[in-house]
Amino acid sequence: KTFEYWYPTWDAWKFRRTLSYWVAILFLEGSALFVVGASFAMTRFGDEAVTAYALVATPYLAGGVCFTLGAYAGVVEVINVSTTPGDKVRL
Repeated sequence: KTFEYWYPTWDAWKFRRTLSYWVAILFLEGSALFVVGASFAMTRFGDEAVTAYALVATPYLAGGVCFTLGAYAGVVEVINVSTTPGDKVRL
């Protein structure tokens, strides 16, 4: 097997490292938003529907979007693991 298969080039390594970083950040941000939404849902901060929507539903929606993007980035990371020398980046 070739040298680059076992020791990837700088560009391939940088792509994998950057993608792993964003997977972790998106999952972390999504979980933090779920905690914010759940804490407001448990405390009954406001009885109005608009306040409940703004403090509970909006963080849940944003957290769900972050989790979805993080999961997609994780799938992109997995399908780009090279199995043979010379593999190209797939999205």
